[in-house]
Amino acid sequence: MNIRLAGNEDKDLLILYDKHVSKEEMEHIVQQNRIYIAEDNGHFAGWLRYGLFWDNTPFMNLLYVLEEYRGKGFGRQMVQSSTLITTKIAIFR
Repeated sequence: MNIRLAGNEDKDLLILYDKHVSKEEMEHIVQQNRIYIAEDNGHFAGWLRYGLFWDNTPFMNLLYVLEEYRGKGFGRQMVQSSTLITTKIAIFR
């Protein structure tokens, strides 16, 4: 299991799966480092997308784990990984 920030190389895959935001918004979110990708042996397993309330308080917008990876801890690991980063964001703003 690997959790990492999404990069430009992930945009097309995220746009394919995440129908809740436009292509332009997805590009902006990726650029702002607000999406975490879960991988299993290099295979895409899901993603977590977060935003900011009042431009400074992080909150989770979407957590999605592909069906075949559910129940294996991917969601929990993404939340834990993102919480460490977003807590630092909130503290240092």
